[in-house]
Amino acid sequence: MTRRIDVHVIGRGGLPVEMRAALQGIDDLQARMSSEEEMHRGVELVRDRAPDIAVLDVEGDPAGALSAAEELTRSAPGTLLVAACRADTGTAFDGRDDLIALMRAGVRDFLRRPISARELDEVLMRQVIGSRKGGATGQVICFAGNKGGVGKSTLAVNAAAMLARRHPGRVLLVDASLQLGVCASMLDLEPETTLTDAARELYRLDETLLRNLAVEHDSGLELLAAPRDAAEAATIDEAAFARILSTARRTYDWVIVDSFPLLDGIAMTALDLAARVWVVMTSAVPTLRGGVTFLRIIDRLGVPPERVRIALNAPQPRFTGALAKADVTGRLNRKVDAIIPFNKQILISADLGQPFGLRKHALSRTQKALRNIVHDIENLSAVAAHTTEIES
Repeated sequence: MTRRIDVHVIGRGGLPVEMRAALQGIDDLQARMSSEEEMHRGVELVRDRAPDIAVLDVEGDPAGALSAAEELTRSAPGTLLVAACRADTGTAFDGRDDLIALMRAGVRDFLRRPISARELDEVLMRQVIGSRKGGATGQVICFAGNKGGVGKSTLAVNAAAMLARRHPGRVLLVDASLQLGVCASMLDLEPETTLTDAARELYRLDETLLRNLAVEHDSGLELLAAPRDAAEAATIDEAAFARILSTARRTYDWVIVDSFPLLDGIAMTALDLAARVWVVMTSAVPTLRGGVTFLRIIDRLGVPPERVRIALNAPQPRFTGALAKADVTGRLNRKVDAIIPFNKQILISADLGQPFGLRKHALSRTQKALRNIVHDIENLSAVAAHTTEIES
């Protein structure tokens, strides 16, 4: 079974290169790695993203590494801290006392440089993977688009509710349309707490508090609603949002994000953390042209094409002159993964706050299409990767 792990390296020179090579040398490991040379910035990134493991370079600046370890122990308690140093540490340390100080500061293990795949694997098995139930954090799924009105929120809400019906208490829907969130209305919920409350409690946010801030739907879905107004929305920045998502990944198996149709810092954070991005569009020519541009942009931003799926939504009945599927795939230069046929009942369900996907009747073509999206999301955790994925 493939193991999955997020790694962040704080260090200069050859340490990130050594880590990439060592991670690639572990056959059954799927890793996402990022790195930062500057210690202060690296600490901020670990605090915000809460990876499974942070590797500190303690050779060039042992005092800085000690301070960083102390800060991360306070602000990122779920991240394993590992120090990387050479066997002869005399040039960087005063000896045993410095190593003990690092351990007291929260460093749990050490890697000898140059880092070997065998030793790294032993550390991961000993400290992270072997002690974590299921061996993986939750998956982030982002529903995105280049414009409003294409049915993005409708698909996000229905997919999340259908998935939660199968896995109650294991799915969180995050309404990241900070100023125009509609997920609560589409679920007929009136949350007393929102994303804003999570941001305000950021420095004590953990799994228990996050579940207390989320509101539960009858389907078993839990919702972290959008802020109540624009003033509240202004208090949430991308760093806060990243930390909220990182906590959500440790709490739920699937975190569904309904993003705002704008590539701001919040949307880019969701895209960066997402294991799957469902891009929703319609066959209207202006929307389709914008969709082509949107796909090109997120590709340049580093979202791998294999993580992206295309959902073609039909918000109105077919009409003479409407683009056919072949026309759409030709313009996109890639396949369409799901086609959601027009069904006025899905619009009525949204108005009533009753997700169409939960209705108890024979499967319509629309419900079958929604179910295919749910299966794609559900299977993310079961996908076996045969190569190590490294991201810098």
